[in-house]
Formats: sequence, structure tokens, C-alpha cells
Amino acid sequence: MYKNPHSKSRTPWWVVGALVLAGLLGIGALVLTNARTASSTLEEAEGLHTADMTIAAQDIVMKSLGQLVLLAQDVELGVAGQEAVDAAALEAERALQEFDDRSSRFAPDVAASLSDTIDVFRTAADAVVTFVAAGDAAAAASQLADVTAPAAETLAAAVAEERDLRAAAVDDAQGRAGRYAQIAAFLTAFLVPLGAIVVYRRSVRRQLEVAETHLDARLDAEKAVGRAKDQFIANISHELRTPLTSIYGFSEVLLDQGFVDPNAAEDLVSLINTESSELARMVEDLLVAAHDEDVPLPLDSSEVPIAAELDAVIKPFTRNGIIVGGTHAPATVFGDALRIRQILRNLLSNAIKHGGPTIRIYGDVAGSNYAIAVEDDGDGVPEHVEERMFTRFVHQGETPLASGSIGLGLAVARLLAEAMGGSLDYEHITGRTSFVLNLPLADSEQDLASTDDLLVPTTG
Repeated sequence: MYKNPHSKSRTPWWVVGALVLAGLLGIGALVLTNARTASSTLEEAEGLHTADMTIAAQDIVMKSLGQLVLLAQDVELGVAGQEAVDAAALEAERALQEFDDRSSRFAPDVAASLSDTIDVFRTAADAVVTFVAAGDAAAAASQLADVTAPAAETLAAAVAEERDLRAAAVDDAQGRAGRYAQIAAFLTAFLVPLGAIVVYRRSVRRQLEVAETHLDARLDAEKAVGRAKDQFIANISHELRTPLTSIYGFSEVLLDQGFVDPNAAEDLVSLINTESSELARMVEDLLVAAHDEDVPLPLDSSEVPIAAELDAVIKPFTRNGIIVGGTHAPATVFGDALRIRQILRNLLSNAIKHGGPTIRIYGDVAGSNYAIAVEDDGDGVPEHVEERMFTRFVHQGETPLASGSIGLGLAVARLLAEAMGGSLDYEHITGRTSFVLNLPLADSEQDLASTDDLLVPTTG
């Protein structure tokens, strides 16, 4: 048979169709596999996040229990009050609730393997709180050191092992996703335009990046909360111990030496009074800060002569040699007298500790409000923290910006002012720093105009 030498053999159409179909099926399989890999990566990343957060929550629990035991021991020594122990117990309960919430988010298989270790730690932690509530600080300290701490170490090691497994799984899943994407790109290059593969790869990569970004953001935010709590507990421990140590030491001197030297005894009593006032102010701020934001603050509002409150706040500082100048117009405001004093003490203490040497307080009627300005000639609050100065626990490095050295004074002052229907604002003009407290006038004085001719000296 004659055969044309120039003729070319053609591949049957069904072979070409089969190859194209196989390629499409292969790409489809790779896409499905890659999607499942991405889903698996997210699950492993969530498990990694849960493990990290559980370790952080457990660390906060141990610090809270340590603070609770320390304050319980101080109560037995007579250098701390029960209110401080109650506040620490409340913080410990909240830390335990946070730990329960975090540890409950493990996958069922992981939760089953960790349940016994978690139960042992949780039971040991509850025992510490129970001993403190029963007034047995020694038993609480022994329980914390001998039982709870070893249980915490065992649990931390188990959770850390789970975290490492999850981290390795995430790395492996991401590696497989990358390999699948490369194979899909190679096959697709023969079947579809290059643009399709670029869009696909970018889509998958973006999904993973968005998921990882969200997880990282949540992890960073919650770690920041943990660090803030750690710093706050450390500050409370240091600042509460300082006045307590002074009070205890001065009282020991009086007990040993008696009142042989009336002048020395009077100085010691004055110092004890000053440190007690500072300690009481810190405790009041802590109680306000710990109040549930969704529940209104309890107030005992009535008509309050503002001059009497200014005198009551300024006099203790004057006895300690602090000179406070200024003038004020006599008036009656509507609010809680004790809360007004708490605000003024915080503002005045803040000016003394962080302001300039010249301090003045001015008060006058401003429309339907009474405005009280606490001024000093200091440099004011740094610009980079000015917007956050009324936020709880705001610090500049390790130094609090608010009075009381625990980062609560200004935040508590504004919270109380707003609860009474007033406001607290800050302004700084060259050479003058001012915190202005506005309180509503009593109904009997709503029609008063500015009374510059009635101003009297604001001095203790």
C-alpha cells in the first residue's frame, strides 16, 4: 500500500480529551486538597492559640494566688486590712474563671488527655482560696508551695508539649500547602491562562495570611492583657507594702519608746496618719476600679457645700508642709461628699507627686456647674500619652502617670465625676497644668452667675 511520506499521524481525539480531563481532575483534586490543608492549618493554629492562652491564664492564676496569700499573711500580722484580701480574692476568682474559659477550648481529644492534670491543678488552686477564706494563711501558703505549684508545673509541661505538637503540625501543613500549590501551578500552566494560576495562588495565600494575622492579633492582644495584669499586681504589691511597712514601723517605735518625747511621738503619729490616708486612698481607688462597669456606682448624693470639702482635703496636706494657694467662690453642689473628696485627693496628690512646686486650687460657678481647677506649674503629661491618661493602668515605662503609683488615680477620678453627672478634663498651657472638675450645682443655686466678688482664699 502506498503511504504518503508527508502525512502525519494524528493522536486520537479521545486521547487528548482524556489527558485534558485527567489534568482538570488532577487540578481539582489539588485544589480540594489545598483547601482541606488550609482548613487543617487553621484548626492546628487554633489549638496552638488555645495552648498559649491556657499557659498565660495559668500563670496569672499563680500570681493572683501568690498575691492573695501574701495579703492574708499581712492581715494576720496586722499590717493589712480585710478589704485588700477580699479584693485579691476577687481577682483570684476572676483569674480562675479566665483559666477555666481558656482550658475549655481544647479539642475533645486534647481535653480528654489533659482533663486529669487540669482537675488536679484546679482543685489545688481552689484549696488555696478556701484556706484564705477560712482565715488560715499558713495552710494557704503551704498548699500553694507544696501542692498547687507542683500541679501548675505539671500542667504547664503537658500544655507546652501539646503546644509544640500543634506548632509542628502547623509548619507541616503549611509546607504541604506550598507543595500542592506548586504542583497545581505546574499543571494549570498547560491548561489555563497564567492569570488564573496567579489569582488562585494569591487567593489561597491571602486566606492563610488573613487567618494567621487574626490569630496573631488575638494572641498579641491577650498577651498584652496578661502583661498588664502582671505589672498591675506587681505595682499593687510594692505600693501597698510601702505605707504598710511605714505604719507598722512607726507604731513599733511608739510601742517600744512610748510618749517620752512628745514632739517625736507627735511626728510619728502624724506620719502614721499620712501613710494611713495614702493607703486608704489606694484601697478606695482599687474598689472603684474593680466595680462592674455595667452596674452603676453606688452614690449617696445630696447637697454638698464645696468649701467644706476643699478644706477637708487640703488640711492634711497642709499639715505635712504642702502649700496650696488659690481662691474659690462659696457654693453648694449636688453629689456624693465622700466621692468628691476622693476625686480632689487624687488630683491634689497627682499634682504634688508629678507637677511643679507651685500648686493652686480655684473654684467658681460656671453656668449650671461648679468648676474646680487643680493647677501646678509643671511640664504636664507627655503628648504621646495625653489621649490615654484617663485609661486605667496607664504607665510611662515603669512609672505610673496617675497618682497613687498604681495607675488608677486619674481614671477613677473621671469615672466618679461622670457618675455624679459631672466631668473631668485636662489642659496644659505653657507654664500651667490644670485638671478641671465640673460638678452640677444644687437646685437651690442653679440661677447663680459668676461670683468673682465673693472669692475667698483656698488654703488649708
